[in-house]
Amino acid sequence: MSPKLGQGTKMPRLRTEDAVAAPFPLPPLAEQHRIVARVDELMAFCDQIEAARARREATRDRLAAASLALLNQPTPDPQTLHAHAAFALEHLGAITARPDQIKALRQTILNLAVRGKLVPQDPSDEPAAELLERIKEEKGQPIREKRTKRDETLVEFDQNDLPLKSGWVLTRMSMVSRRIHYGFTASANAALKEVRMLRITDIQDNSVDWLNVPGCVINKENVNQYKLEKGDILIARTGGTIGKTFLVRDIPVTAVFASYLIRIQGTKYVFDEYLKCFLESPLYWEQLRAGTRGTGQPNVNGQTLGNLILPLPPLAEQHRIVARVDELMALCDRLEASLVEGEATRRRLLDAVLHGTLGSG
Repeated sequence: MSPKLGQGTKMPRLRTEDAVAAPFPLPPLAEQHRIVARVDELMAFCDQIEAARARREATRDRLAAASLALLNQPTPDPQTLHAHAAFALEHLGAITARPDQIKALRQTILNLAVRGKLVPQDPSDEPAAELLERIKEEKGQPIREKRTKRDETLVEFDQNDLPLKSGWVLTRMSMVSRRIHYGFTASANAALKEVRMLRITDIQDNSVDWLNVPGCVINKENVNQYKLEKGDILIARTGGTIGKTFLVRDIPVTAVFASYLIRIQGTKYVFDEYLKCFLESPLYWEQLRAGTRGTGQPNVNGQTLGNLILPLPPLAEQHRIVARVDELMALCDRLEASLVEGEATRRRLLDAVLHGTLGSG
């Protein structure tokens, strides 16, 4: 039928005279019957495929939901916990087939990580409470010879919501950070290369193309104040990426950070990769949303970040947790890659079936 039909009207319509004049492919009557029989056969085949897929997805969704729930439920002892975790992660790895389920799996892994449920505890690890004392000494604060019953470096929290493991403490981000502050205000200039100025838009998928980060005009004093270092954590404080974090793992150029970012500088007694895990976990996002709720233009400030409640494990356990998280995130990466590969395979098979079916005539 002509594509020009209905042109020039606000509401496209098919006129009777156009319909009457339109060409109509008419096969012989016997072939009409064969065509209809073949169409009915193929449509029935499509119905069977759709029904099988619906049953498979319903089963997979129930298994995925049950596995994630099993991972998150409280357990009476470490042995039961590890048995649940092994079972759930094994089945999630086998059945996860949708991007949203892989995203949920990633969040579950991080949730377990900051709640002490990914790796076993080691009684020989130096308790995290001792780390806080070392951090205060590093920050130039006096160490008390004896802790008071109510330690201001620790926080009260509903233990039913966040039960602590042996050697862990609940503290605030401000207590484990040397500094939390805003970035430098200046105009970006791509022609300048001596000192780069990292902006929110330069951070994509937890990575930065440092050689394409623009420069800025800045004096030596401000360079010293805002210069980025390995281990710094940057947080977007406004806009569509509010709360998103970036850990500086490698920096091949001299760079400062822009004013719409907040920098957290930690200490040697807290593993920066563990802080990154926390700053991507559901516990972080729950607190962040609560801290920005009710504001006209949601934004994060230094005080909100400093007040974040942080579950702090012993330093050695922090490293074990990060190693386990990396291992499980690599599994998620493989699952996502298999989704892409599986979808491409399904499309090739469908094309082949359609080609074979339509080309057989």
